[in-house]
Amino acid sequence: MIITIAEKKTKMIENLEIKEWLSLNAKLQAKKSDLRKALKAKGVLKKGAVNEYDKYKYFSEAQYKELFTELLTDARLELKFTEVAYDTFEGTEKQANGRMPKLQFTLFDVETGFYENTLITGEGIDKGDKAGYKAYTGALKYYLANTFMVATGDDPEKDSPASKMNTRKNNTAALIKNINALRDQLAHIGYDVRANDTMRAFVTQKAGVMSVDPADLIDDADALTRLYNVLSGVLSAKQKELNINSTAETF
Repeated sequence: MIITIAEKKTKMIENLEIKEWLSLNAKLQAKKSDLRKALKAKGVLKKGAVNEYDKYKYFSEAQYKELFTELLTDARLELKFTEVAYDTFEGTEKQANGRMPKLQFTLFDVETGFYENTLITGEGIDKGDKAGYKAYTGALKYYLANTFMVATGDDPEKDSPASKMNTRKNNTAALIKNINALRDQLAHIGYDVRANDTMRAFVTQKAGVMSVDPADLIDDADALTRLYNVLSGVLSAKQKELNINSTAETF
């Protein structure tokens, strides 16, 4: 069986001791901080595209990609994403087609192989077949803007304060749902982080959170994301252990 470099890196991260994990995570966070400083030095970014339908200027996908290709390369970081789920919904009367993909963004430190995952749900509506593209683009821009604090001045692409609040609530609700699902899966295979003091202490320390209950972290999106990442890694590691033990018992 051929093991890819990505699989080797994933296995390495899953098997890290807490001290090693914290050290590598600190290096990744330092690089993110350096990137934010480089971005801040550029000042408020000029919006280079115009939405002809609603008549407003905005910072385009092409501008984001050009900007972050440079910044990520200089910081020795790499960003990839995978689709976790894809839903449809009814849009407006004029733009009836609605799409809602859930994407997992993975930010890699190319020097160590360490990474962090972030779940973002994108939404897009269109009268034709571009709703999915708009949703993907929106999710990418939302991730970059919120992770690295992109300053573009007032952003007309966000419909209203209520719309912004609803988007944040939807993303938080989805993250909490995924965390609860991970906790249930771990409990099902005998590793209940809610009842096992040792497991709970390990997860909270590794995630840097005070609780394994997402309801206690509802106002801290970063903490929820860290908890999700750690639980996901623990589940993957434990499932592999069970598969190895099960295979060994058959011989």
